[in-house]
Amino acid sequence: MNELRKDCLLDRWVLITENRGKRPHDFIQKQCEAKEGVCVFCPGNEHLTPKEIISISGPHGWTVRCFENMYPATSLDFPQAFGRHEVIVEMNQHNKNLQDLPPGAIREVIDMYCNRICEISTISGIQYVLIFKNHGEEAGTSISHEHSQLIALQRVPTLVEEELAAYKKYHSKEKRCIFCDIAKMEMDSERKIFENDDFFCFAPFASRFPFEAWLLPKRHAGNITDLTNEEKNSLADALKKILEALSKLLKNPPYNYYLHIAPKGEDFHFHIEICPRVTKLAGFELGSEIIINTMPPEKAAAELRSLL
Repeated sequence: MNELRKDCLLDRWVLITENRGKRPHDFIQKQCEAKEGVCVFCPGNEHLTPKEIISISGPHGWTVRCFENMYPATSLDFPQAFGRHEVIVEMNQHNKNLQDLPPGAIREVIDMYCNRICEISTISGIQYVLIFKNHGEEAGTSISHEHSQLIALQRVPTLVEEELAAYKKYHSKEKRCIFCDIAKMEMDSERKIFENDDFFCFAPFASRFPFEAWLLPKRHAGNITDLTNEEKNSLADALKKILEALSKLLKNPPYNYYLHIAPKGEDFHFHIEICPRVTKLAGFELGSEIIINTMPPEKAAAELRSLL
């Protein structure tokens, strides 16, 4: 039966339309053939990108590499759009996906995320660093070689502000973290996908996207930079696991993920939101800001669990 659901965290509504009866294969996207030509992110083409900021090296050269975006949305040189816009190339192989890497290599990507957050957060005037990943053309990528990006801003993004306000309101009333309580509630629900020693993965009650998944650290931590070495290893394992399951189920779907960390000087609960981009927003969604999701999160979680 269809259901209008309110987000557990935000003043946001989603229409779950189970009667449309879609199955996982209905969400599989037609794969676009890779365009021939020179990949500026591949080893040997470093001269085609802006100057390297930092890299992680292995026995055969760099494994993760970071540089400023060639066409930055924000820059330290833009007074009206002050910030940073960087690219993090996640691997030196061209035809692999992030989930194809061993956990140790994904851990290197996490270490690069932490390095950039720590360094950029010290810049005067920077209020927030948002790390995000676009995978596939439908998710906004223009270069198929796996990479993430970060945009640092002189203000906190509205969505993060809203999550922080909800966190503060709940904490003031209940004296507890709303994210910790959501994790406890979902731990025994049909929406649980999996857990490991340090991270919990679930489909949100009011999922906006089919097969949307969140990764939450079990320990209350405001920032990915606050994680211990063991927790970062667990995050690498968890990220690989959920991306592998999504890839198996939906045949390498386009997706976005983004990291929500604590704004400067604030308490928060760090998490990663993973959003497969297998449907399109239409007039109702744009006009109402109420998303129609044709895949109930309970069913989505069951499908993903079956592949683990």
